[in-house]
Amino acid sequence: MEIESKTIVLTGAAGGIGRVVAEKLFLREKASLILIDLNKSGLDSLKKELLEKQNGSDHRKTIQTFTCDLSNPSEIDQLSDKLKNQPIDILINNAGITHNGNFKDISMEIFEKVISINLMSIVRLTHKFLPQLIKQKGAIINISSGCGLLAPGGVNAYTTSKYGVVGFSESLRVELKGAVGVTVICPDFVNTDITKNSMALMNIDANSPMRNVDALVKKEGVSPEKVANMIIQSIKKNDGIVLGGIKMRIACLMKFILPTLSEKIKVNIYKQFIENNYV
Repeated sequence: MEIESKTIVLTGAAGGIGRVVAEKLFLREKASLILIDLNKSGLDSLKKELLEKQNGSDHRKTIQTFTCDLSNPSEIDQLSDKLKNQPIDILINNAGITHNGNFKDISMEIFEKVISINLMSIVRLTHKFLPQLIKQKGAIINISSGCGLLAPGGVNAYTTSKYGVVGFSESLRVELKGAVGVTVICPDFVNTDITKNSMALMNIDANSPMRNVDALVKKEGVSPEKVANMIIQSIKKNDGIVLGGIKMRIACLMKFILPTLSEKIKVNIYKQFIENNYV
């Protein structure tokens, strides 16, 4: 699919990946943007930055911003009502939060919060915008994770939500074949503030092991730029599923060919996580 002159809805727009994707789509690909995030000041600064960088080169492109709590179904309903008369060509479901810790220790409130944002907001937004996407013969891009394929220990809520995103996307791609493209992207750890922002959103104590994961992600994570390029290429090529780096590809292959060995490796990694106070 060509991106130029398309109207794109992007959730999680004020975050690390979202900001990079928005910039590439607006400045390089010449698309109009509908940016969604809970962080109003982040949205405002992003819009101002993009309009300044545009430098008056193409005034046909537009940027709209909407503040929305994607864990709240009624706010999603209100948002979709505001946009129901607009053409929507591409929906990029990028918003997400994370949580690490053992399942026996997690509160149901936090577990459900992770599910509501990471999975149910994707389901609800897709359902709301699907008539417009079908009309435009558009595309849906859902951001999952390597956790949505490999299921490591210590991130049960996050893994559950991301597995759901993969299953939802693959099933929907079959149903919408020939009408709307559906892609699910499963990147490696990405160097963003997702862990720190998630702690603030869920009122998790600053001394939580999640702070150690934040440091790990910053050290080992791939750049938002790399994931942004994956997203844009997947729109153009209508890929079904896009995996991260070579290590993830090998791990996924091993999971199906050598499941017992794969499980042993995951158990050992989980033990290391405990030793390093990541959970």
